Amino acid sequence: MHEDLVDEASELLTKTSNKNSENPKNTLAIFNLDFTIFEIDVGWSWVNFLIEGNHIDFKGCGDRNDYYCELKSRGELDPAEYAMYLAGIYNRLGNKKEPLIKDFAKKVVMPNLRPKALAALKAHEILGHTPVFTSDSESSIVDECHSGVSLEAYSWGGLSFTISTELQQDQNGYTGDIDGLANYLEGKVEGLKEGFRELSCCGIKPDFVYVYSNSFNDLPLLEFADTAYAVTPDARLRAEAESRGWAILDWSMSA
Repeated sequence: MHEDLVDEASELLTKTSNKNSENPKNTLAIFNLDFTIFEIDVGWSWVNFLIEGNHIDFKGCGDRNDYYCELKSRGELDPAEYAMYLAGIYNRLGNKKEPLIKDFAKKVVMPNLRPKALAALKAHEILGHTPVFTSDSESSIVDECHSGVSLEAYSWGGLSFTISTELQQDQNGYTGDIDGLANYLEGKVEGLKEGFRELSCCGIKPDFVYVYSNSFNDLPLLEFADTAYAVTPDARLRAEAESRGWAILDWSMSA
């Protein structure tokens, strides 16, 4: 890891660190995945990986993947419709799904892990904060991404959590329904509040929240934060961040 990047991230955090907390783990560091921790859209890349590897072949899958990605970027995706689409893919994959996700994470996701994101995670670790990964992507993909990043970022084996969109299953496979709320737009705030209850079972009582995201879609989550960072933001979020005085960070791998 680049120690200079960790030092830079640590210096930034010391300006806003929650010095009044009795327990540093009560400070949460919330990281979006797509174009924040990673240089890619994880959900789109996962389906594209399946298409390019000829693991799925039903007609129009690639076009629909592009279509849904575009809708999501504009904040116009219907999560229920997308869940039905993804359930169809998963039911076709059957028991090949889990090994393919591991292969995808190794070959596609981890090579796109941004060094500055890794440095920020390390800086939060040094301060003893609790990291949380949030994504609108499906939970098994997010969990595998989280496992890969955790191996890279953390030396102390501390707690970290994920919040994502879960698909409902029964004895016949995926039903096409969402289990709970879609972790998308305002749903990310609701998902985080629900996560607070899980954290409390681990002795963590959140009293300060950092949020890192690239997307205007995460405006509700960024507004919820005590300290918000716009990371290599899209045009709408950049304008919003400038108007609100939020720090704008460039984490792109080319920076």
